[in-house]
Amino acid sequence: MIVLKADSELKMTFERLIKTMHANVNWTGLFVALDNYLILQGEVRSLFFHFDSRKVAENIVDLPIKEDEIKDTDEAAVRDVINMILYAFGKWGTIQGLRVEKNTEQLNTLFGHVLAGIYIEPEYTTQYFRFYHAGKRITYEDVIQAALDYVGSITIDEDLLDAAGILEYEKVQIVDVNNGSRFETYTICGKRGSGMICLNGAAARCVSTGDKIIIMAYGQYTPDEAKEHKPAVVFVDEENKVNRVTNYERHGLLKDME
Repeated sequence: MIVLKADSELKMTFERLIKTMHANVNWTGLFVALDNYLILQGEVRSLFFHFDSRKVAENIVDLPIKEDEIKDTDEAAVRDVINMILYAFGKWGTIQGLRVEKNTEQLNTLFGHVLAGIYIEPEYTTQYFRFYHAGKRITYEDVIQAALDYVGSITIDEDLLDAAGILEYEKVQIVDVNNGSRFETYTICGKRGSGMICLNGAAARCVSTGDKIIIMAYGQYTPDEAKEHKPAVVFVDEENKVNRVTNYERHGLLKDME
């Protein structure tokens, strides 16, 4: 059992959800992940979301919660995993007043992006929502734990990694053009051709959705090697597809690679 304390954003979202559903739940602001349930712990009645049965139900439950075991939800990966239930149960039609326009395939893609950074694969259908790690089925509680344990990375479309000559798990430096932040993390491969650029875990707190970023990798060379080295510079279009691959030359000029 994992107990999480909602941050202000999650608290506002789920208090609104409880109101929309007309649920008779006086929520304490605590989430409980237990097996394949996410429970909104109430003072008397609690709200249960069950990933196997697609059901949302109110019930009275006495869970032994210790104050020192309550974890925060300040990491983006944790918030994203919790917010998935809005799309999943909304699409199933089990959340009164919530309508989801995306189809099942689109939701699977969305959930795949959310979970890629913690190496979990989703299987969302009209009948259930399941999770897998290394080919083995795991519970929603396991997904929450993986999100809590995750330290951060950047998921990059494998086509872009190949074009830039960057390896999976290689250390990179990220510069956010919009806010000026600069930080280091490591790469993991995203689906080839997807255009995915996704910061995961703690690294996600340094940027905002839609920001333009520069991803840089470094190498060690002898003075003679450095004089001959021509770094690859990959430019992408609005969908993060390779637009041009160039070399930086002296005085900042660009020259297309042959």
